Amino acid sequence: MGIKYLGDVDLQFLAYAKNDDLAILVGYLSRDKDGETRWAQELLKEPRFQSAGGNLTQVWDLIAGELQLFGGDSLVNFFRGHGVPYKEILCDVCDFLGVKVNKNNSAYDIENAALSKIFAKSWEYLTPEHRSEMADALGTSAFTGGKVVLDEIFEALKRSPVVSYQISMLLADGLALSLLGRGIPVVANLGLGRMLGIFAGPIGWLISLLFSVPLLTGTAYRVTVPCVIQVAYMRRALAQADRY
Repeated sequence: MGIKYLGDVDLQFLAYAKNDDLAILVGYLSRDKDGETRWAQELLKEPRFQSAGGNLTQVWDLIAGELQLFGGDSLVNFFRGHGVPYKEILCDVCDFLGVKVNKNNSAYDIENAALSKIFAKSWEYLTPEHRSEMADALGTSAFTGGKVVLDEIFEALKRSPVVSYQISMLLADGLALSLLGRGIPVVANLGLGRMLGIFAGPIGWLISLLFSVPLLTGTAYRVTVPCVIQVAYMRRALAQADRY
């Protein structure tokens, strides 16, 4: 049916995204975990995408439109000619993760709720040493009997754009390493240099969850969940770079 981007205030920032970050989105949208082309994808078939020659910033709207299509019902998409807004996809992902959100909140705040849930569950699989290092890297120091208190990290995530960016970076990096075999291209800064990559193992619970869902409904989540984490990271990365 081809890709038609539905104007979306929550995805418009992708016009300013880095090529390498867009490449991660393309990977999720077009390839499965075995590197095979997704049968439902339209992106790689688009003449404009093909002619871009890897310059993904030229076709950010096609990438956004493909994500919108994966978030909608394929039959309904066919008749209306496009997918669904990003916030609808985001709220659906939160439902899948068991996160209660106010759909009237901003996409940024809803993303924070999803990040908190994924971080908390992944935290369970970190070693005590990594937990301690993580708390230091995130600028928190709450300990009770030697155990880092997650509540302080979550409070920092809600009030600090920097901490929200850091957590989104760690989760996006771990997911990309696990699903695509490569991490996100970031400069090791903000005290996170040694922490990059450590979530590749702990975030395995999420990957197991995605692939435990029946194929009929699971295919879309295997695309939309990783894409939401990547979009959340990209939004925060641009804000930190003061480019948007």
